[in-house]
Amino acid sequence: MVLMKYFCFCIPVRLGVIITSILDILNRLLILGVSLYYSADDIKKMASKIRGPLKDNMFDDKSKEIYEELIDYIKDYPSEFRWFYIVFSSSCIIACIINILASLTKFRWLSIPYIILGFIHIAIVLTVHVNYMLMMKKEWNLGILIAASCAGGFFILLLLYLWGVTVAMFQIIGIVNSKEYQESLARFSQPVTERVKNPKIRNIATIATEIYHEQNQEMLARDFYGVYKKTIRRI
Repeated sequence: MVLMKYFCFCIPVRLGVIITSILDILNRLLILGVSLYYSADDIKKMASKIRGPLKDNMFDDKSKEIYEELIDYIKDYPSEFRWFYIVFSSSCIIACIINILASLTKFRWLSIPYIILGFIHIAIVLTVHVNYMLMMKKEWNLGILIAASCAGGFFILLLLYLWGVTVAMFQIIGIVNSKEYQESLARFSQPVTERVKNPKIRNIATIATEIYHEQNQEMLARDFYGVYKKTIRRI
Protein backbone atom coordinates (compact mmCIF):
# COMPACT_ATOMS: atom_id res chain seq x y z
CA MET A 1 0.00 0.00 0.00
CA VAL A 2 1.36 3.41 -0.98
CA LEU A 3 1.99 5.70 2.00
CA MET A 4 0.63 8.80 0.24
CA LYS A 5 -0.52 9.87 -3.21
CA TYR A 6 0.04 13.61 -2.74
CA PHE A 7 2.36 15.73 -0.63
CA CYS A 8 0.37 18.14 1.55
CA PHE A 9 -2.82 16.83 -0.15
CA CYS A 10 -2.23 18.71 -3.42
CA ILE A 11 1.44 18.52 -4.52
CA PRO A 12 2.67 15.56 -6.65
CA VAL A 13 4.90 13.17 -4.76
CA ARG A 14 7.92 13.70 -7.04
CA LEU A 15 7.75 17.47 -6.52
CA GLY A 16 7.27 16.85 -2.80
CA VAL A 17 10.49 14.80 -2.76
CA ILE A 18 12.38 17.72 -4.33
CA ILE A 19 10.93 20.17 -1.78
CA THR A 20 11.67 17.96 1.23
CA SER A 21 15.18 17.22 -0.03
CA ILE A 22 15.96 20.93 -0.40
CA LEU A 23 14.62 21.61 3.11
CA ASP A 24 16.67 18.71 4.44
CA ILE A 25 19.81 20.07 2.75
CA LEU A 26 19.30 23.42 4.52
CA ASN A 27 18.80 21.61 7.83
CA ARG A 28 21.93 19.49 7.35
CA LEU A 29 23.96 22.57 6.43
CA LEU A 30 22.87 24.16 9.71
CA ILE A 31 23.86 21.06 11.71
CA LEU A 32 27.13 20.85 9.78
CA GLY A 33 27.87 24.50 10.53
CA VAL A 34 27.23 23.99 14.25
CA SER A 35 29.44 20.89 14.28
CA LEU A 36 32.25 22.81 12.60
CA TYR A 37 31.78 25.85 14.85
CA TYR A 38 32.14 24.00 18.16
CA SER A 39 35.50 22.46 18.87
CA ALA A 40 36.21 19.20 20.67
CA ASP A 41 36.93 21.13 23.90
CA ASP A 42 33.55 22.84 23.73
CA ILE A 43 31.81 19.47 23.34
CA LYS A 44 33.77 18.12 26.32
CA LYS A 45 32.66 21.07 28.47
CA MET A 46 29.00 20.62 27.47
CA ALA A 47 29.19 16.89 28.28
CA SER A 48 30.60 17.74 31.71
CA LYS A 49 27.67 20.08 32.40
CA ILE A 50 25.15 17.42 31.39
CA ARG A 51 26.88 14.75 33.49
CA GLY A 52 25.81 16.35 36.79
CA PRO A 53 21.98 16.13 36.65
CA LEU A 54 22.06 12.50 35.53
CA LYS A 55 22.66 11.25 39.07
CA ASP A 56 19.37 12.58 40.43
CA ASN A 57 17.04 12.62 37.47
CA MET A 58 17.27 9.08 36.05
CA PHE A 59 14.30 6.86 36.80
CA ASP A 60 16.34 3.76 37.73
CA ASP A 61 19.93 2.78 38.41
CA LYS A 62 20.38 0.66 35.31
CA SER A 63 19.35 3.42 32.91
CA LYS A 64 21.44 5.91 34.87
CA GLU A 65 24.53 3.77 34.36
CA ILE A 66 23.89 3.52 30.60
CA TYR A 67 23.50 7.28 30.19
CA GLU A 68 26.48 8.01 32.39
CA GLU A 69 28.63 5.70 30.26
CA LEU A 70 27.41 7.46 27.12
CA ILE A 71 28.19 10.93 28.49
CA ASP A 72 31.56 9.72 29.72
CA TYR A 73 32.32 8.38 26.24
CA ILE A 74 31.52 11.79 24.74
CA LYS A 75 33.75 13.42 27.36
CA ASP A 76 36.62 11.04 26.62
CA TYR A 77 36.25 11.14 22.82
CA PRO A 78 34.78 14.54 21.92
CA SER A 79 36.68 14.75 18.65
CA GLU A 80 35.26 11.43 17.39
CA PHE A 81 31.75 12.50 18.40
CA ARG A 82 32.19 15.80 16.53
CA TRP A 83 33.48 14.07 13.40
CA PHE A 84 30.59 11.62 13.51
CA TYR A 85 28.13 14.49 13.14
CA ILE A 86 30.23 16.12 10.42
CA VAL A 87 30.44 12.91 8.38
CA PHE A 88 26.78 12.03 8.99
CA SER A 89 25.55 15.50 7.97
CA SER A 90 27.75 15.50 4.87
CA SER A 91 26.46 12.04 3.91
CA CYS A 92 22.87 13.21 4.34
CA ILE A 93 23.49 16.23 2.08
CA ILE A 94 24.87 13.94 -0.63
CA ALA A 95 21.91 11.57 -0.15
CA CYS A 96 19.49 14.51 -0.56
CA ILE A 97 21.12 15.53 -3.84
CA ILE A 98 20.93 11.93 -5.08
CA ASN A 99 17.30 11.81 -3.94
CA ILE A 100 16.50 14.85 -6.10
CA LEU A 101 18.10 13.08 -9.05
CA ALA A 102 15.95 10.03 -8.29
CA SER A 103 12.85 12.18 -8.51
CA LEU A 104 13.94 13.79 -11.77
CA THR A 105 15.07 10.59 -13.48
CA LYS A 106 12.37 8.31 -11.96
CA PHE A 107 15.08 5.82 -10.97
CA ARG A 108 13.85 4.79 -7.53
CA TRP A 109 16.96 2.95 -6.34
CA LEU A 110 18.76 6.27 -6.02
CA SER A 111 16.46 7.02 -3.08
CA ILE A 112 17.79 4.14 -0.97
CA PRO A 113 20.62 6.16 0.71
CA TYR A 114 18.19 8.89 1.70
CA ILE A 115 15.65 6.39 3.07
CA ILE A 116 18.29 4.62 5.18
CA LEU A 117 19.96 7.77 6.52
CA GLY A 118 16.59 9.42 7.12
CA PHE A 119 15.41 6.45 9.18
CA ILE A 120 18.63 6.55 11.24
CA HIS A 121 18.18 10.28 11.82
CA ILE A 122 14.58 9.84 13.00
CA ALA A 123 15.68 7.03 15.34
CA ILE A 124 18.41 9.28 16.80
CA VAL A 125 15.99 12.19 17.31
CA LEU A 126 13.42 9.89 18.95
CA THR A 127 16.03 8.40 21.29
CA VAL A 128 17.40 11.81 22.28
CA HIS A 129 13.91 13.22 22.87
CA VAL A 130 12.74 10.34 25.06
CA ASN A 131 15.95 10.29 27.08
CA TYR A 132 15.94 14.07 27.56
CA MET A 133 12.35 13.98 28.82
CA LEU A 134 13.34 11.27 31.30
CA MET A 135 16.31 13.33 32.41
CA MET A 136 14.26 16.47 33.02
CA LYS A 137 11.18 14.90 34.60
CA LYS A 138 12.30 16.02 38.09
CA GLU A 139 13.55 19.42 36.99
CA TRP A 140 10.41 20.64 35.17
CA ASN A 141 6.85 20.85 36.43
CA LEU A 142 4.20 18.59 34.93
CA GLY A 143 2.76 21.21 32.55
CA ILE A 144 6.10 22.06 30.94
CA LEU A 145 7.00 18.37 30.71
CA ILE A 146 3.73 17.52 28.92
CA ALA A 147 4.08 20.49 26.55
CA ALA A 148 7.69 19.60 25.71
CA SER A 149 6.80 15.94 25.19
CA CYS A 150 3.92 16.83 22.83
CA ALA A 151 6.05 19.35 20.91
CA GLY A 152 8.81 16.79 20.46
CA GLY A 153 6.29 14.14 19.43
CA PHE A 154 4.76 16.40 16.76
CA PHE A 155 8.23 17.27 15.48
CA ILE A 156 9.06 13.57 15.14
CA LEU A 157 5.76 13.01 13.31
CA LEU A 158 6.71 15.84 10.94
CA LEU A 159 10.06 14.17 10.27
CA LEU A 160 8.27 10.88 9.60
CA TYR A 161 5.89 12.57 7.18
CA LEU A 162 8.71 14.27 5.26
CA TRP A 163 10.63 10.98 5.17
CA GLY A 164 7.50 9.12 4.06
CA VAL A 165 7.28 11.23 0.88
CA THR A 166 10.43 9.58 -0.46
CA VAL A 167 9.18 6.15 0.59
CA ALA A 168 5.90 6.83 -1.25
CA MET A 169 7.79 7.87 -4.40
CA PHE A 170 9.86 4.68 -4.17
CA GLN A 171 6.65 2.64 -4.00
CA ILE A 172 4.87 4.52 -6.80
CA ILE A 173 7.78 4.27 -9.23
CA GLY A 174 8.01 0.55 -8.45
CA ILE A 175 4.30 0.11 -9.23
CA VAL A 176 4.49 2.15 -12.45
CA ASN A 177 7.51 0.19 -13.67
CA SER A 178 5.98 -3.19 -12.81
CA LYS A 179 5.03 -5.62 -15.57
CA GLU A 180 1.38 -5.80 -14.48
CA TYR A 181 0.97 -2.03 -14.61
CA GLN A 182 2.59 -1.78 -18.03
CA GLU A 183 0.34 -4.54 -19.40
CA SER A 184 -2.76 -2.85 -17.98
CA LEU A 185 -1.67 0.50 -19.39
CA ALA A 186 -1.08 -1.00 -22.83
CA ARG A 187 -4.39 -2.84 -22.75
CA PHE A 188 -6.51 0.14 -21.74
CA SER A 189 -4.73 2.45 -24.20
CA GLN A 190 -6.23 0.38 -27.04
CA PRO A 191 -9.41 1.53 -28.81
CA VAL A 192 -12.69 0.45 -27.26
CA THR A 193 -13.47 -1.92 -30.14
CA GLU A 194 -10.18 -3.74 -29.60
CA ARG A 195 -10.70 -4.00 -25.86
CA VAL A 196 -14.16 -5.51 -26.23
CA LYS A 197 -12.66 -8.33 -28.29
CA ASN A 198 -10.61 -9.37 -25.25
CA PRO A 199 -12.66 -12.13 -23.52
CA LYS A 200 -11.57 -11.08 -20.02
CA ILE A 201 -12.60 -7.48 -20.54
CA ARG A 202 -15.82 -8.58 -22.27
CA ASN A 203 -16.75 -10.74 -19.29
CA ILE A 204 -16.00 -7.91 -16.86
CA ALA A 205 -18.08 -5.53 -18.99
CA THR A 206 -20.98 -8.02 -19.04
CA ILE A 207 -20.92 -8.45 -15.26
CA ALA A 208 -20.70 -4.69 -14.74
CA THR A 209 -23.68 -4.16 -17.06
CA GLU A 210 -25.75 -6.75 -15.20
CA ILE A 211 -24.94 -5.17 -11.84
CA TYR A 212 -25.84 -1.75 -13.22
CA HIS A 213 -29.24 -2.97 -14.45
CA GLU A 214 -29.95 -4.72 -11.14
CA GLN A 215 -29.20 -1.54 -9.23
CA ASN A 216 -31.43 0.46 -11.56
CA GLN A 217 -34.26 -2.03 -11.08
CA GLU A 218 -33.91 -1.78 -7.30
CA MET A 219 -34.00 2.01 -7.51
CA LEU A 220 -37.08 1.94 -9.76
CA ALA A 221 -38.81 -0.49 -7.39
CA ARG A 222 -38.09 1.75 -4.39
CA ASP A 223 -39.36 4.82 -6.26
CA PHE A 224 -42.55 2.97 -7.34
CA TYR A 225 -43.15 1.79 -3.78
CA GLY A 226 -42.76 5.34 -2.49
CA VAL A 227 -45.23 6.72 -5.02
CA TYR A 228 -47.64 3.87 -4.22
CA LYS A 229 -47.53 4.66 -0.47
CA LYS A 230 -48.18 8.35 -1.09
CA THR A 231 -51.11 7.49 -3.37
CA ILE A 232 -52.63 5.16 -0.75
CA ARG A 233 -52.36 7.87 1.91
CA ARG A 234 -54.15 10.38 -0.28
CA ILE A 235 -56.97 7.92 -1.00
